[in-house]
Amino acid sequence: MALPVSNQGGAERVAKLLEAVAARAGASGVFREVKLFNGELCCEAQGPAEPAYYKLRTEDGGLWVSMATPDRYLSQSIEQDLVHRGDKLGELLSESLLDVGLVSQRGGVDPVVEHFRDEKRLYTFRTPIEAAVLERGGGVIESEPAVAAALGWLLAYEQCFRELGGMQGEGD
Repeated sequence: MALPVSNQGGAERVAKLLEAVAARAGASGVFREVKLFNGELCCEAQGPAEPAYYKLRTEDGGLWVSMATPDRYLSQSIEQDLVHRGDKLGELLSESLLDVGLVSQRGGVDPVVEHFRDEKRLYTFRTPIEAAVLERGGGVIESEPAVAAALGWLLAYEQCFRELGGMQGEGD
C-alpha cells in the first residue's frame, strides 16, 4: 500500500518532507543536482551520458519514488540488462532496501516496480513508498523517521539502478 499523503495534512506537510529529503540528498554527494519544483523532488543521476532523474512525488494519493529518463535507449538498456542477467527489478530493489537499512532481512519487502512512458514522455520506473514509512514517524509525515525512510527509498532506488544498462555512461 502506498504511503497515504492526501489525508496527512496536505501539501504543506508533504513539502516539508520533500524539503528535508532534498537537503539530505544534496549533502549525500550521490546526485549531480537536487531540485524541488512543483511539489516534486528531482535528483539528477551522476553516471549516465543521457539525462536520468530519481524523483519523489505525490501521485494517486500516495508518495512514489521513481527513476525517469527521456532517453528511450537508456530505458531499453536497463530492460535488456535485466533480461540478460535474469534479475527481477523488485528483487534488486529489495536488496538495495536491505543495504540502506530500511528492511532488516532478505525478502522483508516485495516492492512492485512499474515501468511505462509517462505523460511528459519520460520512460519511468516507479514504486509506491509503503505506508510503513509513515508509521516510522508515528503518523507524522514530516517527522525525522519518515524523512530518513523517504531518503532511504530514494537512495535505494539510485543504488538499484546505478549499475544497470547504460546508467554508468558510455562503454560500461
